Amino acid sequence: MAALCTILIETHPRPPQRTGRPRALTTEQEIRPTLVYHRRNRTQAELAESFDVDQSSVSRAICRWTPRLAEALEDFIPTVDDLDSSRTLLVDGTLVPCWNWRDQSGLYSGKHHRTGLNLQVACDLDGRLVWVSDPAPGSTHDAKAIRHTGLLDHFPDPRRWPTRATPGWA
Repeated sequence: MAALCTILIETHPRPPQRTGRPRALTTEQEIRPTLVYHRRNRTQAELAESFDVDQSSVSRAICRWTPRLAEALEDFIPTVDDLDSSRTLLVDGTLVPCWNWRDQSGLYSGKHHRTGLNLQVACDLDGRLVWVSDPAPGSTHDAKAIRHTGLLDHFPDPRRWPTRATPGWA
């Protein structure tokens, strides 16, 4: 967390405040509740109580630092090309639930009976997460979603593909 705070502070310095009330939180104090919010999914009211500030200060910090957090972490996100094709990976699809967007019919998964985004996730045999695909609409079947990720092209030898599959792959 300290390294990420340093990266964010260096890449996005906050301009000095000239007028108005002093800020309730320093830059580092704004980044910490933002990280906790995304990591633990705690409510803003809980974070405000933990960091001894009001909820609106936490809300402003989260709004300010979330897009910057994505920019700072972009270089650390593994792509298919970063994967070692000699390693054995376990791949599975999952539905990440989201709001019920009636005008986005592609988000509805008939299998799960809810709206969401389809993610393909790969981990090594020790259970460490090594790759996550870009999201596909929730209505996308896992087999179609994995073909569009390029993961199978990176592992061209079909003999290394799984010999046992879940019903989503069969």
